[in-house]
Amino acid sequence: MFTIPGQNLSLPDRQVRHAVAVRIGVALLAFFGAAWCLLQWTLTSVPRFMPEGMMRQFVELEAIACAAVAALGLVFALAHGLAWMANDMRMRRERHGVARKIAIGAYV
Repeated sequence: MFTIPGQNLSLPDRQVRHAVAVRIGVALLAFFGAAWCLLQWTLTSVPRFMPEGMMRQFVELEAIACAAVAALGLVFALAHGLAWMANDMRMRRERHGVARKIAIGAYV
């Protein structure tokens, strides 16, 4: 999907790329956060279903993995959200810079 390196993209294309990346990060956070919650609920509310042993350790390990992926999704979304905001400011600066040059050129 993303075949052009980030340095060669125009600013609007970067804006779209960052917006899609934020949505992917939020989806990861939501899915794996919900999975972590369900696994924690299973561990606390159903002790007879899962006595101490191999199965319980597997579910605990699975919960840790879900929490880690959810945290990575949050970091991913935040990083691309900040990049999206920085790109937006750069686009505004360029737009206002061009408008200012046109205005100055019209008066000279």
